[in-house]
Amino acid sequence: MSGTDAFTKDLQEHRSYFPALGNKAYFNYGGQGVLPKQAMSAVFCSYDYVQTNGPFSAKMLHWLQDESDKTKAAFAHVLNAEAESIALTSSVTEGCNIAMWGFDWKPGDHLLMSDCEHPSIVAIAEQLAARFGVEVGFVPLIDAQVDPVRAIADNITPKTRLVVLSHVLWNTGRMLPAKEIAAACRSKNAKLLLDGAQSAGVMPVDLTDLDCDFYAITGHKWLCGPEGVGALYIRRELIPELKPTYVGWRGVEALERGINDASRFEIATAPFPLFAGLREAVNLHNEWAPQHQRWQQVQDNVAYLRRELDKIPGTQLLWTGDCAGLVSFTVQGKTSKELMRGLENDRVMLRNIPYPDCVRASLHYLTNRRDIDRLLSAIS
Repeated sequence: MSGTDAFTKDLQEHRSYFPALGNKAYFNYGGQGVLPKQAMSAVFCSYDYVQTNGPFSAKMLHWLQDESDKTKAAFAHVLNAEAESIALTSSVTEGCNIAMWGFDWKPGDHLLMSDCEHPSIVAIAEQLAARFGVEVGFVPLIDAQVDPVRAIADNITPKTRLVVLSHVLWNTGRMLPAKEIAAACRSKNAKLLLDGAQSAGVMPVDLTDLDCDFYAITGHKWLCGPEGVGALYIRRELIPELKPTYVGWRGVEALERGINDASRFEIATAPFPLFAGLREAVNLHNEWAPQHQRWQQVQDNVAYLRRELDKIPGTQLLWTGDCAGLVSFTVQGKTSKELMRGLENDRVMLRNIPYPDCVRASLHYLTNRRDIDRLLSAIS
């Protein structure tokens, strides 16, 4: 058996832990990942433990704290960051809300973002503009010819307090040079918040090296954990400066205990039994291969799909440069909704993007050639 055959068999066995992969070709990790059996079992066991021992008691309060600490450590490992800089959230959107509302905004302050941000993040910016008179600017990164580092640096003004960008653009799949952008922002005294919805879990993320100010991620996409568990990284020295927009017993209790870390931005009761599911999913990925090997598998999958799509007449890629796991494309004569629905009828699942009108395939290390060939055959 060749090395490639052994690797394929190993991945096939590994995929058997994910029930959703058994009856479809799944390309929607950028929307929601597939939950492994081990994660589902861990969630059930956690709920059973809570009901057996509480659910509300001194013993359970200690258990909740321990679960939170272990989950922060898991997210910190994914991001190569300090656990003390991690606040547990429900989603990327909640993390971005905490960071964006935490500034002491004044009329005329400037917030800069790209024209490729997720609608949820744009909605936050619109509320800041309406309530505080914040001026919101947009850098046109939908244009593939634009140099993002230069464009962002050129659009930062003396009043720019925060730059909000996706590490990987959710619509085109373009991967931004985040380290260089962070350096440009820092040189002009602007803070940088990165939306990591399409990066963490699919590609290596090293916040120690990247050196941004805020980084929001979720556990239910590329990490394949339960929905409702996410994290916000806050640069340690910015924690005292950022103001909590809403507060609850978890944050208050942290301050009362003299813990002045990112916990102060956590609110109240959370789906604590789900935390174990997230950790099991992360552990399962690491058991199969370290992050850099999983990343290579993703890159191989992306290269193969792009190469084969290019052979199909009428098919056009939106972005051909560096990307993570997202491949967005159009097919001549089909709207994105028509194409998505037609493929789904064939049990090939990807999503449509409204701006620009295209379909988006999310390729994981779990994606195999059989899935990709099934997608290509359906398109042809």
